[in-house]
Amino acid sequence: MKPPPPDPPAPAPQGRARHSGRAAGNKSNASVDNRGAQRTDAPYQTNSDELTSLPWLRTWRGVYLFVFGCFILWVVLLLALTAIYSS
Repeated sequence: MKPPPPDPPAPAPQGRARHSGRAAGNKSNASVDNRGAQRTDAPYQTNSDELTSLPWLRTWRGVYLFVFGCFILWVVLLLALTAIYSS
């Protein structure tokens, strides 16, 4: 009986090096791409796997937060209505 073949080596993680196109004397804090245009990096970049295709809830995190907020709202409403109409 032959031993199973060895697993292929895992690919090495590749870092994302950012090369700013700033000259040594340029003291601007805005990063510049290779073409010289200024970039504005979003604080939270999403993958295509995280998009929901909904017009006002674009990420799954937003969907989960919305559902959790609705749940909390219903619990508060049930508690308030129970307290008001229990007497």
